[in-house]
Amino acid sequence: MPVLPGRRERLRRGGYPTRHEAIAARDALLSGGEATTAEGWTMQRWLRYLLTTRTKIRPTTLRSYESHVENHLIPHLGRSGSVS
Repeated sequence: MPVLPGRRERLRRGGYPTRHEAIAARDALLSGGEATTAEGWTMQRWLRYLLTTRTKIRPTTLRSYESHVENHLIPHLGRSGSVS
């Protein structure tokens, strides 16, 4: 089955004789290079990137999202202490 644009392909593996071997294979697969691709990306950078990649939303909705991200999310990310 083809993968839709913007969707991840589901990786399926099978045929393991025991659950323990299946879990070990999963862990080995997940410890591969994928975890390092997001290294160096801050939440601020990721949110701004996300907004630039949206293509199927109305311009007014995008402006609203940008406003929320810039005025509410980014200023409060990583803030220490309690939020009142």
